[in-house]
Amino acid sequence: MNTPLLITIIILSIILFIIINILILLYIIYRKSFYFNPKKPKQSLDYLEYEKMKPYRETLVNLITNASKLPYEKVTIKSFDGLTLAAKLYLKDPNQPFDILVHGYKSFGIKDFSGGINLSLDNNHNVLLIDHRAHGESEGHIISFGINERYDVLSWIYYLNNRFGNNIIISLMGISMGGATVLMASELDLPDNVKLVIADCPFSSCVDIITKVTKEMKYPLFLVKRFLPLSARLFGKFDINASSALKAVPNSKLPILLIHGDKDGFVPYEMSIKIKNANPNIEFHTFKCDVHGLSYIFDTKRYKQIVTDFTNKHLN
Repeated sequence: MNTPLLITIIILSIILFIIINILILLYIIYRKSFYFNPKKPKQSLDYLEYEKMKPYRETLVNLITNASKLPYEKVTIKSFDGLTLAAKLYLKDPNQPFDILVHGYKSFGIKDFSGGINLSLDNNHNVLLIDHRAHGESEGHIISFGINERYDVLSWIYYLNNRFGNNIIISLMGISMGGATVLMASELDLPDNVKLVIADCPFSSCVDIITKVTKEMKYPLFLVKRFLPLSARLFGKFDINASSALKAVPNSKLPILLIHGDKDGFVPYEMSIKIKNANPNIEFHTFKCDVHGLSYIFDTKRYKQIVTDFTNKHLN
């Protein structure tokens, strides 16, 4: 074998080796960040065994148990990209407002809204408790951190309007990734009967929250940040920079209520500060809570009062 040919083969082999390793890295990022198997829904209560959760365990177990016993109708729709999406409809009175409740990342509605569902029902509202794509009984494997999910929220709005009429009143309420999702949805061309948005402990953007977790896990931040967008596009078929809560709220015309625990260890409180600063009209309340998504449990009376006052103000 002549020398030029050997050099060419070596160079091509090195290039192929680099490409293969980049593809492997991209796939690992995709699997760690964006992939979830809905056939194995993460509906375990094992998280209650964490040290920080123990003071709230009994309350949460009771709330989840009671919420699980509430009668509901299972409803489904097709997403914009052909997935079957599922939700639980708790119908009290179709002449009263409808609250669309949107849960968090790799979670499920009954857990995240074990208290919130009763808050809505006690206010005589109807509830649509959705399963995100790739969660619960909905189809799909890809979590897009609100990028595609915001259009699913829009599809659920259309479902309610088609079934109950355009004169119903609709509120959007989300927690964690669900909070970010409803904030992103708020800048879409929503029907006029969508009246308000409530977001509890949302992250400011997909990139921000993955960066934060990457640092904590001591993964190579430079590689993750550089290849994250390509991983999402190549395997997830979405653009992580297409939207974010931070980008969306300046364009929203809806009243927004923002809630966050000031010692949140998972989604930093500072992310809500950034969101609030992007839209000075946002109503922002903080709780002295150090557990992600538990402001309702930490001070139930105050939480209920804040949400009820906000909804009464903007729905009446």
